[in-house]
Amino acid sequence: QTITPATMEVALLTVQPGAKSRLTTTDGYEMKYVLSGACDYYIGEEHIRLERGDAIYFDASKPHMPVNRGHEPVVMLVIYLLTMK
Repeated sequence: QTITPATMEVALLTVQPGAKSRLTTTDGYEMKYVLSGACDYYIGEEHIRLERGDAIYFDASKPHMPVNRGHEPVVMLVIYLLTMK
């Protein structure tokens, strides 16, 4: 069995009210867990509503971005899993 080398990075992401980033892509995969607040998350053509306690895991090579249309900051735990080439 071959194991693909990978790196993992962990971060806290805060998305302020009214904030909208631009679509992004990265190599590897991402997992996001909402610690507080709620936001809309776009992955490719898919739209997902995330609220406190929700998590998503996706291929980060697909264009993605969070949009906070609420009145409170959204705080997410983000885990990046990047494969080594």
